[in-house]
Amino acid sequence: MMFFPLLLLVLLTTVVSGCRWIVFIGSQPFNPSGILVHATHALIKQVDIQQPVLPFLDQGLFHDDEKACVRNHRSNKDGWGIAWYDSQGHIHRNRSGLSADTDPDFHMVAEDIVSKIVFGHIRAATVSKSSSTVNSHPFMYKNTLMWMHNGGIDRAGIESVFSERMRGLVYGTTDSEVAGGLFSQFLHDRECNVEYEAHRFLSAMLLTIEELKIKCGHSSMNFAVSDGSHIIATRFRSSIDEDPPSLYMTRGCDWDDSTESMNDFSECDSFSFLIASEPVSRNNSDQWQLLLKDQLLYIDTATGKHHLFCLSQACVTDAHFRNEISEYLSLENIGSFFRSAHGAKEQ
Repeated sequence: MMFFPLLLLVLLTTVVSGCRWIVFIGSQPFNPSGILVHATHALIKQVDIQQPVLPFLDQGLFHDDEKACVRNHRSNKDGWGIAWYDSQGHIHRNRSGLSADTDPDFHMVAEDIVSKIVFGHIRAATVSKSSSTVNSHPFMYKNTLMWMHNGGIDRAGIESVFSERMRGLVYGTTDSEVAGGLFSQFLHDRECNVEYEAHRFLSAMLLTIEELKIKCGHSSMNFAVSDGSHIIATRFRSSIDEDPPSLYMTRGCDWDDSTESMNDFSECDSFSFLIASEPVSRNNSDQWQLLLKDQLLYIDTATGKHHLFCLSQACVTDAHFRNEISEYLSLENIGSFFRSAHGAKEQ
């Protein structure tokens, strides 16, 4: 059968080097039309960005204006996707190879969703312009995982990453979907080897990044993944002295569409997070926190407990440069962290 070698050949010529995405996580059901469509810098308005919203980006130790412009695309017209979990934990997904700003389905889907976890993505395919529904994020694996990516993974290493086991997981031709398939494999392989589910989820991400670092050279890996119980978002580039694409977070008791900001925790007993390539508000962008180079955000979706981890010494150095604190996480110390904390600690 020619499918396997043919797909490898296409993967070698199909690279996504920049996109924009957003994730909502909350304790209460949420309609995401504000952050996807209506806000002053909603996701749909990042399809063709005239003036990017990138607060604090130039304050990092590894910032480079020219490289930042390349890695934070202003044009993201090669497809879109929205995925969410329903109240029973089932994934629903709508995708298109059309540009989100010209596809009326984007608006209709955004208005209809009510969910505690929502993934939204607009795509920029810069090598082959392979606009198609099958190549649009978010990707799904085994009907339980949702996965998105922003960045380019060096295509020369994709052939060595793509394995026979992925044939039932990967249906498109992007490096991003192969990376998600690799994560799914590692997650399944560690199913019975850890005490805590969060430990297993984090371990799979660390293994995925390490494998891609070894086999794919200098690559950007801004990933978002959820199984409904956990969320991981990463801002990572395997070159030790280069920044990845931007990634921000904001949190509070709930998101207020009228002010385009999070309400303070003192105002209610719920929780909400937004994680996004760019803040969705032009007016309150300083309320968003820029993740450090090579930093990982973990969230327990049931409790809202979260933790920020460094995945490299460069991240620790960047944290010191910005007068921030971020604990270093590795496969060697992840077990001890969860044994002592019984899950991710809240910041």
